[in-house]
Amino acid sequence: MIGIHIYGVHPRMANMQENAAKLPGAHIHIDDLYGKDHGCYPSLYTCRKAFLAPLEEGETHWLVLQDDVELCDNFFEILQRIVKAHPDEILGLFPYNYLKRGPILDSLPTPYIRSQFISGQAIVVPVWFIPLWDRWVRSAHPKGDIPDDTSIRLAAEGHKIRWLTTIPSTVQHIGDDSILNASMEPRRTEYYSKNPQADWENPNVAPIP
Repeated sequence: MIGIHIYGVHPRMANMQENAAKLPGAHIHIDDLYGKDHGCYPSLYTCRKAFLAPLEEGETHWLVLQDDVELCDNFFEILQRIVKAHPDEILGLFPYNYLKRGPILDSLPTPYIRSQFISGQAIVVPVWFIPLWDRWVRSAHPKGDIPDDTSIRLAAEGHKIRWLTTIPSTVQHIGDDSILNASMEPRRTEYYSKNPQADWENPNVAPIP
């Protein structure tokens, strides 16, 4: 069973509620210090509120969504197929490294790739990874001075846990105006589709140079 946790800031509540309405049993976690000094990296502060929420009986995986994503049609049904195909992987559902289309990705025999980066927009983890991640953050970055997705990637590397990213993308990043860095360019991927078609049951993961 997949638990759903969405986190973000009050100005994006409408989008969080819209996504929560499409996801069974979704929980929303709000940055209660938005606009104030968090004492650590703001995205990590709110991400921890989501990841450290109580685990419900029967949950094997958690999907953690940020507040600025759009979901494809039939998102939850596709998500279940992805998790079933790769239950022991950390799953990055937004291909931050691949915003533009390219011939290599266009011709892959599987929708799963080994990317260098995990984007925080939408991440799925087996629940057994959560305490490992929490201990790693508290040990390696006790001041919380690290972005949320970077902490997940480095904790996974430290425990030799693999991650993958999906092409096509089942979510789109729509937060063109960044909360954390106003100078950032829009980060939308051309691999997003409202009706993504792929062999989601494929057990293979393509290594991308």
